[in-house]
Amino acid sequence: MKEQTKTGEVENKETTATVKLEDVLGNKEIMEGIMKSDVITKFIQGEVDKARTKASIDKQTEINKVKQESETEFSKYKAETDKKIAELEAFQRNHFRTEALKKLGLEVELWDYVKGDTEEEIKQSAEALKKIINKKAETAVGGNIKPTINYTGLTAEKFGKMTYAEKAELYQKDQELYNKLSKGE
Repeated sequence: MKEQTKTGEVENKETTATVKLEDVLGNKEIMEGIMKSDVITKFIQGEVDKARTKASIDKQTEINKVKQESETEFSKYKAETDKKIAELEAFQRNHFRTEALKKLGLEVELWDYVKGDTEEEIKQSAEALKKIINKKAETAVGGNIKPTINYTGLTAEKFGKMTYAEKAELYQKDQELYNKLSKGE
């Protein structure tokens, strides 16, 4: 008996087979086919993009954190530096005040009345204060007040040119210097 076959007609039978994962992973041809498929390529690209985005966000977060810490630390050091500069400037102004008062023969306790930010302003303020004090003293005494003589740096030559009254005043104020200069030292 001969079987008859019909040409052009194919019987479609659904078949199910149980396939193990190890069998698929172990089959090189199947794996290459799977890996080359558009679905897998898109899936892998999506996962790579997700990982890249997450890494980029994490890195940017870390950069922002370090930047913020740096800015905070910089602000702290800048504030400390500004404070030190202000302290040094105040010290310098106080030094200028004290020196200006000493040079003019005024008491250092008057430095609260000497104003100014620069050395020149402080000198001008101290000179103005001295003029005011001298004017008030002249008014109170009723005449001119002799300025106090500063004997530091007095030489034997200058001593010789002094009047008798000036020498007597020197003797009263600084006997040791008077004796030294009168001997010609």
